[in-house]
Amino acid sequence: MTSDFQLKWAFPSELKQQLEAASYDIRPLPEKFRSGRQKFECLFFDRGNALICRRIGMSLTSKKSGKDYYVVSRSPGVHSGK
Repeated sequence: MTSDFQLKWAFPSELKQQLEAASYDIRPLPEKFRSGRQKFECLFFDRGNALICRRIGMSLTSKKSGKDYYVVSRSPGVHSGK
């Protein structure tokens, strides 16, 4: 069963594969979500290091391991990050 969260957010590695990107970079943005959580942007690049697309992202903490990880938006929505 797929949750509403899983329909909207994905691991960067999953989107990297779908976009056929060679690499990605996650950077903090000065903005925060309404919840107060820090916003990030994930930049996906091709083999020539040209930007394919940007996606908004957030950092979450695993309940099992306590380690932080990132998820990024499946939709390419517009944000004000540079």
